[in-house]
Amino acid sequence: MDDHYEYIAVYTDDLTIASRNPQAIIDVLQAKPNNLKLKGTGELNFLLGCDYFREDDGTLMVVPKRYVVKMVETYERLFGEKPKQVYRCPLEQNDRPELDQTDLLDAKGIRIYQSLIGSAQWIVQLGRFDISVHVMTLSSFRIAPRIGHLNRIKRVICYLSRFRSGATQTSPHAVISLRP
Repeated sequence: MDDHYEYIAVYTDDLTIASRNPQAIIDVLQAKPNNLKLKGTGELNFLLGCDYFREDDGTLMVVPKRYVVKMVETYERLFGEKPKQVYRCPLEQNDRPELDQTDLLDAKGIRIYQSLIGSAQWIVQLGRFDISVHVMTLSSFRIAPRIGHLNRIKRVICYLSRFRSGATQTSPHAVISLRP
């Protein structure tokens, strides 16, 4: 049939199959000569730190809530406190991190900053597009971040902690739903 596309997405040893008949593809992969041993086949519900579920109308929802929980746990381990859940936006309106004149971070602070930026970049990939511009902006300071930049990425994590259930709808258009 030429009325749709089928996809097999591969990430290391994880396969995600998008098809009207995914079982037919699984059967081909498991049959000789391929003879692949696949485990965990079934409806997509978790992959690479992200939860998936279907709405009543069949719309697939992408919710990286478990990854947010992991980021919050890292925050608590690094800073000895829970993220404040007071922020309604990732950064202050009209914030200009390029004008920050606070002290530069030491080597340990730089590693922490880079790690938090990396986690934030991954969660954007998982569908939290609401923080993408902020994370891209803060990523530009990875080499020589300042204390103010670290405080900003901490605020982004505080925001994510408050809105853990942010979801992306896969069709017909990507939409983010934020629920504190």
